[in-house]
Amino acid sequence: MTVGDRVRFLNHVGEATVIRILPNGQMEVEDEFGLVTTHAANELVGTGKRAAVVPVSNPVIDARTAQPEPVQQPPAARATAEPLPELALVFLAEVGSEPTTCDFELFFHNGSDYHLLVNIAAKEDRGFFSLYSGEVRAGDARPIRGIRRQDVDIFSITMVDCIFFQDTDYQHREAFSATVRLKPTRFVKPSSFVMLASMDGKAIVVPVERPAPKVTDASAGVTVRTGTPPVIAKRTMPVFDIEVDIHIEELTTEHRKWTPHEMLIYQRGHVQRHIERGLKDGLLSITFIHGIGKGRLRDEVLAMAAEYGLRCEAGAFHKYKGGATVVFMSRG
Repeated sequence: MTVGDRVRFLNHVGEATVIRILPNGQMEVEDEFGLVTTHAANELVGTGKRAAVVPVSNPVIDARTAQPEPVQQPPAARATAEPLPELALVFLAEVGSEPTTCDFELFFHNGSDYHLLVNIAAKEDRGFFSLYSGEVRAGDARPIRGIRRQDVDIFSITMVDCIFFQDTDYQHREAFSATVRLKPTRFVKPSSFVMLASMDGKAIVVPVERPAPKVTDASAGVTVRTGTPPVIAKRTMPVFDIEVDIHIEELTTEHRKWTPHEMLIYQRGHVQRHIERGLKDGLLSITFIHGIGKGRLRDEVLAMAAEYGLRCEAGAFHKYKGGATVVFMSRG
């Protein structure tokens, strides 16, 4: 691989352009968001394509003669003395000095005078799955869960249900459901972050607001809706057992360019992400559909489950014909 080559990441999804070859087999690459990172050469796979514009003209750095380049400082996060919105999702960067590259801790901020029963659910292809259900007391910033950077896309469409109450006599406040939309690209832009003195760190703050009410035009005899109409999710029972098809053609359209080993690494990473999410979300089991074949993919599922200390058994034969493995999320 040389400067200007387009490459894929073996350990996670995405492509980038090689902008510099470093000593000791390291390569500096720039992804589609303009984020520059360093990876070992064996963690990258060439796509056979070249970038239209090569970002760096000098492809090789001699460690003995290279001069340190001036470091371009990212725009400072906006300092804010303004109060947080009454209700908000707060994505707090775990490393305040590197908010665009680190993982996050998700909080639900309740700045109202009411206690809340809150359900936070993320949108997937088949519907919503709950990230948190519970009570958030008045004035609290409730920690919800840790979020890996590569998983922020699950918050593209998030449903937040809020029910208000107090411990003593109180005035009724109507419950509501709000749909929150958040572009994953916000997490790689320094300007998206604000400094929160109350949390001693930098965060992306997303308000949770009551949807705009309907307004009736009496003269026309019609009902109109102000603002953007909310997306109303169909209520479903909580899901505790899920099914995941890990055939490579179900996971990506790029597999035709890959070697069998590269495909297996990609599938193994998909299994790992689902197991980690299943443990966090309190699932009972995940059925991985791998097919029969030579058994290599099944062995990877069994090995990954063993790494997490999880029990496995073959999927129901009448349904999967020996081509699936059930991983139970309870350890021991």
